[in-house]
Amino acid sequence: MIPDPRLALYAPLAPHMKPMDLIAFTGKKGIEPSELLSTIIEDVTHGPSHVAPVRWGITPDHPEVTIVQSTLNRKINGVVNTELGAELLSYPVGSTAYWHRRLVPPTAGELMTFYANCGACDGRAHYSVAELFGFLLGRSAEDVVGLTFGAVCSVWTAVAYGWPEPQEYTPIKCVEHAGWGAGERIL
Repeated sequence: MIPDPRLALYAPLAPHMKPMDLIAFTGKKGIEPSELLSTIIEDVTHGPSHVAPVRWGITPDHPEVTIVQSTLNRKINGVVNTELGAELLSYPVGSTAYWHRRLVPPTAGELMTFYANCGACDGRAHYSVAELFGFLLGRSAEDVVGLTFGAVCSVWTAVAYGWPEPQEYTPIKCVEHAGWGAGERIL
């Protein structure tokens, strides 16, 4: 199988990605519905339109990096596991993605919290475009995401990491959270 040239930046970095690293996505500017949504999020928050934690890195038993994300992509609504390579290829040409590695490896307690939070929301928390716009316009977290905290990707990401006050996180605030290295472009 010939590797997809769009994964040329990702492929050499993938073996170094670890659980609890962060992936930040910026969509292509345009007028298609997915492009327009990305553009609105990026313009309102002054940063990426989507973020997702790395759930699993590459191992002998698992040949692909897996992210856990709250998404509406491809008729999937909610918190799901997605192979990162496939997710990168789902973005239109002109999009970008950056890998932000943790500067300090997570402790056993942080990993336990992360995996417990991921498992608690798998397939249960659902993404809502209406709630996303409410969130971007400054409505309270209780009005926007209720108890599931899965309606907005950045709030879900903050919940997965166990950060306090997850309702305060936009995608750019997740990227700017202490503990990440500078982003390395993977798309």
